Amino acid sequence: MSHSQQASCTKSSCICETAPEPREQPAVSVSQCWKELERRAAGQTPEPGSERDVIFNRRIADIKQCARALIADRKAARAAAPEAADRKFIDVVIDFGGDDAELIESDVIDYVLAAYMSTGDSEFLFI
Repeated sequence: MSHSQQASCTKSSCICETAPEPREQPAVSVSQCWKELERRAAGQTPEPGSERDVIFNRRIADIKQCARALIADRKAARAAAPEAADRKFIDVVIDFGGDDAELIESDVIDYVLAAYMSTGDSEFLFI
């Protein structure tokens, strides 16, 4: 997978390259979550607490955790260098969300999913 096809919470990422240090996070396949969402939309809802339901909820929690880490890392980088001219798209998302952490997290995830959908259904990872 090329670097431009992944979203990552590591220092080498094009999205959060200003992170102070690499994070140990599980790789979460967005395509796996997307396929599960499609199954649920088609009426194939798993029983609450079933293995399929537990795995899906764990993956969603991992995606949210990675999004929160990405946001925190970018906010820390902005605080460390407030005059830096290297604004990124995530800065606009953070500024628009203001103090609404849930909105910012939701928007970050939405944009990652939009990128996933525009890459031709390739394997897209949060790492």
